[in-house]
Amino acid sequence: MEIDNKLIEKIKNEGRAVINNIIEKEKLDFCKKVINKKTLQGKANSTVIPISKVSLTLKLLKFQFNQILDSIKLKQISQNLNLLECSEKILEKKTILDSIDLYKSNKSEEQILPWHCDQSYSGKTIVKNTHPDEGYLKFFFYLTDVDSNNGCLGYIPKSHKITYYLKICFYNNELKYEPFWSLSDMRELLCKKNVRNELKKYLKLDVIDEFIENSNFANSGNKDTLNYDLKVSAGGVLIFNELGYHRAACPSKNDRYALRYFYRKIS
Repeated sequence: MEIDNKLIEKIKNEGRAVINNIIEKEKLDFCKKVINKKTLQGKANSTVIPISKVSLTLKLLKFQFNQILDSIKLKQISQNLNLLECSEKILEKKTILDSIDLYKSNKSEEQILPWHCDQSYSGKTIVKNTHPDEGYLKFFFYLTDVDSNNGCLGYIPKSHKITYYLKICFYNNELKYEPFWSLSDMRELLCKKNVRNELKKYLKLDVIDEFIENSNFANSGNKDTLNYDLKVSAGGVLIFNELGYHRAACPSKNDRYALRYFYRKIS
């Protein structure tokens, strides 16, 4: 997979970008087959792929050879697509493949996840703060077509920048931590004078005001919008910084299958 300077700048600035027609049908079918090996129940199901030496050794000791072979094939896909090189160009630092998983969301009229930030400690009130550089750049390969109201991701552009510096303020004890998993919590935080005063040391307040305006839909009846939906064809990839605010739409037309690679900076 080639990633040019224009696309790199787009991801750095907006936090996300889509590239279609990356994985051929044979690999799509293989990934679906791996997912369907599991007994899947409920609305969302994830299959974590062993990639570390420890986890692969445990599989070997348990004679789980098929899972080892699946891991080798999925890692080979990432290598053939040069995902490590792509992640290092985007993050401008040495990176490592931290984890791989395969994900299925069963057909439903409910959102897979509402608007949220992955790097927000799941909304906990008491946390041990982590530096935002410890977060992930995700390569989210769709194994089925997704669009509005059918499993696609919505992502508010540039929201990853605000969350990054908010976490810096928490990490440096410039601000007392407050939950910000939900979009409404984040909007409430950004309206506080002390929060704005600290954040303006790192970025222009225009960026914050733009985010508040772009997220006004949080006050609407269904608290959602289609304005930031990212349509992706089966075999395409959505690359995004998990610090940004996003949601996964309901898979109303069919089950949604996905393959995810998680890269992080090496400390």
